[in-house]
Amino acid sequence: MELFFTKAGFVIAWLLFVPSIIAYVAFQVAAFGGSISNWDPLFLGLAESSPLGILVGVGFGIAAEISDTLANKA
Repeated sequence: MELFFTKAGFVIAWLLFVPSIIAYVAFQVAAFGGSISNWDPLFLGLAESSPLGILVGVGFGIAAEISDTLANKA
């Protein structure tokens, strides 16, 4: 039986992780392609902060997995 906060944790983890990965990959492609100066500064700011989004998303995912495991044990 999954609890509401466990489901919410999984949703938050995916909503943080996936866009951060996409932004990070796009930023790396632009950096290696040499066209980084043509990109919008807002996108560059998002891409530079994407490693934090990845880490927080992974953290929420781990916490949700722990919560799910403990709920299934009880």
